[in-house]
Amino acid sequence: MKNPFAGKTLKERLIVGIPFLVIAIAMFWVASRFIEPAPPRTLYMSTGASGGAYQAYAEKYKEILARQGITLELQTSTGSLQNLERLADEDNPVTIAFVQGGIDTPVGGEYNMTLGSMYYEPLWVFYRSEETYEQLTQLRGKRLAIGTVGSGNHKLVMQILTANDMQGDSGNLLPLGGNDAAEALLQGKVDAALIIAGADSTVVRKLLNADHVRLMNFAQADAYVSMFPFLYKVTLPRGGASLPHNLPGRDITLVATTANLIARDSTHPALVSLIAGAAQEVHGKSGMFQRAGEFPAIKDKTFQVN
Repeated sequence: MKNPFAGKTLKERLIVGIPFLVIAIAMFWVASRFIEPAPPRTLYMSTGASGGAYQAYAEKYKEILARQGITLELQTSTGSLQNLERLADEDNPVTIAFVQGGIDTPVGGEYNMTLGSMYYEPLWVFYRSEETYEQLTQLRGKRLAIGTVGSGNHKLVMQILTANDMQGDSGNLLPLGGNDAAEALLQGKVDAALIIAGADSTVVRKLLNADHVRLMNFAQADAYVSMFPFLYKVTLPRGGASLPHNLPGRDITLVATTANLIARDSTHPALVSLIAGAAQEVHGKSGMFQRAGEFPAIKDKTFQVN
């Protein structure tokens, strides 16, 4: 191939070469500015307590992403608040987490985005009594398990108790959550357990099938939904927990928040797309409180939408 600079003076070479150099530099700048680097092959996710619903769903995500060649590393946590703290810490490798609806945005939360709400998480009020309770104020003065301090369960329950002027009954508000709360109720160490969890929760299933334990119907559900924009009214249908045993024996009205998938806005777009696809596969089916295709959906708008 003939050299285009052969026989040219230095000045002539500069006149011809400089524009090509400028164009080359511009192309490199455009590439570095607008073309995303290849996505990392490992993604870190903060879930929830070991054995909890968040952890179980995250395991399904892990299987789906593995088919795409992505390794999903899971980190258990105390719940939504710790998950948000990890997302806010730029030195922490976690870039995606489950977060319960109604949790305030922490410092650094403006750099997070929601990939949508994944399913309903009702507030289940299980209690031991021969009486029928339909208002939280009927539990005033009783021993209540309200979730571990620092958990989303504890934070939301305290908001609801405060709305009922029950926050001052601190001597009877015990920081027990999950299976610890269930066991305390079954052993008579508490009179009621207020648990926020999805319908597939093993703790919820245990208490729905337990003898001498009843589930409170929220007669004031409409008022709660009006007061708290992140709450929804849902119905556990008669026989919904067990058709053969007709559990529950009647329709039960509950209030529910949502479980949301939150990611740092710096998460690679290709990974966001893969995660969204996994979420659709895991949460898009029909369930006790949802129709097929109802989730994922944008219900909680605490964070900017991806």
